[in-house]
Amino acid sequence: MSKKIDLIFKDLTFGALIAILCANCAMILCTSGINFLAKQSINDLLIVLTMIPSVCVGVIAIYYLVCGCLSLQYIRLFMSFGGCRIKASMRYALRVICSIIISMLIILLTNFIYSLFYPATITSSDLLIISLSSSLFCFAVGCFFSSITTLFKPFISFIVISLICICYFIFVANLDSIISTTVNKGIINFAEPLFAVVSSVIFYFASTIILRLKRSDMKTTSIS
Repeated sequence: MSKKIDLIFKDLTFGALIAILCANCAMILCTSGINFLAKQSINDLLIVLTMIPSVCVGVIAIYYLVCGCLSLQYIRLFMSFGGCRIKASMRYALRVICSIIISMLIILLTNFIYSLFYPATITSSDLLIISLSSSLFCFAVGCFFSSITTLFKPFISFIVISLICICYFIFVANLDSIISTTVNKGIINFAEPLFAVVSSVIFYFASTIILRLKRSDMKTTSIS
């Protein structure tokens, strides 16, 4: 059992590293090709390199959103090892958080390497805050949406999730004047990352509450 659990953590981390590697390769190849065709200077390429870590943050956020959406499959797997839904959910979330930490370290290392060739466009502390908050938020949202699918049929679940997204974005839009990310001389406003972390906690615990409901139907599936 322990070997299978360790394998889950390794798979999560390996997938994150592949996503970061693909983002780096895609940016470098595309930029190099454009620079070669346009016959631009090497400095233009170096400037783009410093932007790659920020792109990696977005890619990783999407990756952990997918991990959240797949949470039901992993919860069922952990339940097959013994334990209730909540314990299984916590065990999966713990491994995802560890994977997020490793992903952040890799992105910081990437930012440091590129900064050796050209001054970084974003500081390591800002990059750390953004990557942590966005990854946690996306994972929690994925878990929440996944838990909703245990309450309704697919079409109804789609409608409910869509309405929740609309209401959430309207709520965030109304707070746009208060909660916004601004970069000024390398200092990032902590309001929006803090809001993202708080929202991630709310979404995740909302998903655990849904899983506790009698109506929540955890259909049996297999995962390899």
